[in-house]
Amino acid sequence: MDLLKITSKIKEAVFIFAHPDDETMFFTPTIQMLQQNNIKIHLLCLSDGNYDGLGKLREQEFASVSRVLDVAHFEMVKDESLADGPQTWPTESVGRAVSGYISRYPKIEAVFTFDGYGVSGHPNHISVYNGVSHLKNSGKLNAKVFYLRSVSIVRKYLPPIDFMLTFIDSSFLAVNAHDPFLSLRIMRLYHSQNVWFRKLFSLFSRYSYVNDYISA
Repeated sequence: MDLLKITSKIKEAVFIFAHPDDETMFFTPTIQMLQQNNIKIHLLCLSDGNYDGLGKLREQEFASVSRVLDVAHFEMVKDESLADGPQTWPTESVGRAVSGYISRYPKIEAVFTFDGYGVSGHPNHISVYNGVSHLKNSGKLNAKVFYLRSVSIVRKYLPPIDFMLTFIDSSFLAVNAHDPFLSLRIMRLYHSQNVWFRKLFSLFSRYSYVNDYISA
């Protein structure tokens, strides 16, 4: 099923994620598609990615990337309970950050975020899902929510096969990248993170080429 048809009447959308560079590594095809259809994009990053002590630098990089992507608004949350690292974040902290942001931008009609596995199984990614889904399930979030689908490692790193399987299966909302190498180019702006394995990820990962979602 085509994600564009579902989002065609949406005016503003927010991407909610855990770390600066998540938006580039995982959501680039969707950001491209929405912008091409004149939908205003918000980026809400819930941590500064300070696990290795590079938080201030990563904040600057995130701002540079957001400007290059030409998004309408971007914000990085500063909350000690949402510190970057291999731990679960409190659901109430995630919910507070998300609801606080959306209350300031009431025209947001769609939320894009991770699913329950968070693509890589990172506990921060999963915590974002837990916080957003709790808001949605409790009736505190009126916007449509789209959860980025995690796939097996085989499909994750074999984009040609994954692409065919994704668009054969009509049970998920899918979008393919208009510019398949945009993710790789944008990642270069994250100088502190653009090491060899992330370059390989941006080149071979299915998330540079296709996104598909479960909606709620």
